[in-house]
Amino acid sequence: MTRHNAGFMAVDELCAKAAISLKKPWLRSYKLGEGRWEGRRLCAAKPLTFMNRSGEVVPRILSRFSLGPENLLVLCDTMDLPPGALRLKMRGSSAGQKGLKSIISFLGTEDFMRIYIGVGRPAPGADVISHVLGEPGAPEAAAIARAAALAAQAALKLLVSAPEGVMNEINTH
Repeated sequence: MTRHNAGFMAVDELCAKAAISLKKPWLRSYKLGEGRWEGRRLCAAKPLTFMNRSGEVVPRILSRFSLGPENLLVLCDTMDLPPGALRLKMRGSSAGQKGLKSIISFLGTEDFMRIYIGVGRPAPGADVISHVLGEPGAPEAAAIARAAALAAQAALKLLVSAPEGVMNEINTH
């Protein structure tokens, strides 16, 4: 597991809880699945592109399920939070996260929810790319795994609860 896999870890947790199986459609660069949670429709996906090109697939996925950006929740890593911290944001810029930058570019809007999973910053003078693509030590990996599980729970709560309540709950972690 690398720090950069935090969002995918959260999607895996969400799919396990909701009994969703992700499958890759023929000639598509993403995996997706659909299920239900407490009577609500839930679609989950993972882009298979390079992270900085993940926005390429988001419009196709939304279109396939007849959804708009207001229905989108992106689960992603961020170096702006310590390992294991979470933040739900209703909208906003990419904050330097290249995957979000790509999604914003392809959707033409910043108006979608995202849950950031903290992976921390590299040590002073260390390479950012090596940090993000590197494997964290055991305590840090455990904190990120716990945060991914909490992010999955928050995503499920968003299906049945007001975003502000979920935000108040997870933004304290």
